Amino acid sequence: QNREMAVARQPDGVINWTVDFFCTGDQVSPSTEIDGIEWALKMQIARNEGGYGMSFKVQLETSSELTADYSVKAEFDMLNPLVIHKEVVSLFTDTQRSVDFGHLAAYDQLARACEYHGETPKFKALLYVDRIKTNGGGPVTDFSSSDNDLTDCVLRIDDHRIHVSRQLLAVHSPVFKAMLFGDFKDKNQAEIEIKEVVYEEFIDLLRLIYPDRLEITCQNYEHLLKLADHFEVKSVISEVVQFVRRSKKFDNLKLIVLADKYQLQGLLDRCIGALRSSAEIATLKAKVEYLDMSDATKLALFERVMQLI
Repeated sequence: QNREMAVARQPDGVINWTVDFFCTGDQVSPSTEIDGIEWALKMQIARNEGGYGMSFKVQLETSSELTADYSVKAEFDMLNPLVIHKEVVSLFTDTQRSVDFGHLAAYDQLARACEYHGETPKFKALLYVDRIKTNGGGPVTDFSSSDNDLTDCVLRIDDHRIHVSRQLLAVHSPVFKAMLFGDFKDKNQAEIEIKEVVYEEFIDLLRLIYPDRLEITCQNYEHLLKLADHFEVKSVISEVVQFVRRSKKFDNLKLIVLADKYQLQGLLDRCIGALRSSAEIATLKAKVEYLDMSDATKLALFERVMQLI
């Protein structure tokens, strides 16, 4: 049975790369975008532990910030003249964004095979990348009650009192850090009022900062993005951007409007670069949201039109 069909369900993404055997240097695959993240595979000749002999090894890496954990099932094959197969399952987290899958074959074995058979062997890497679904199902923080060990501050929205950890909020947000530890006039008060915020929406934001892992949906993504932008919570902004990029309900034009509204420059540059015709840009300019776009975005769209002419 073809191993490419062996996965029972569709993974979040697949990296499929075949490379000729080589004698020196590294080989790096083209970047593959999975779940809004760029992944690259590196194959290299490396010295074995202890310094004896050389081996052919494989490493998967990403320079992107990971806001979720990922499971990667990797299958490696050597195709002619030797038959080598190896399967590895590994975990990627934000603190482990590069994983070495180990040695696949001894260098001298490969060299002898090449010389004897007069063929250049090919290595094939097939990797299934899956986002680990951590949203939901876990314990939900009760912000309405105080835990002397875990909470040391009370925020107030209207008549609602929210018990939180100053340090946790400060780590995730420079706005909270200034509010809770800086020269902000209310920092020493028993309760700190948060104004012009909807209580339920603010709790959603907290549940992405805390380990509750709230699920981002089409119903909550925009108020999460609005609050994350206001309080400068970069980790939540990154999660929402990944969600809208994965969702089939957001076409490229809708993403441009969203990216301009919340100054998501990376997303904006990518989406404008993906425009393939001046007709697409004309459709965008006909939208009522175009009138409120920044001058910088309008200029970028004009420059894209010039490139397409």
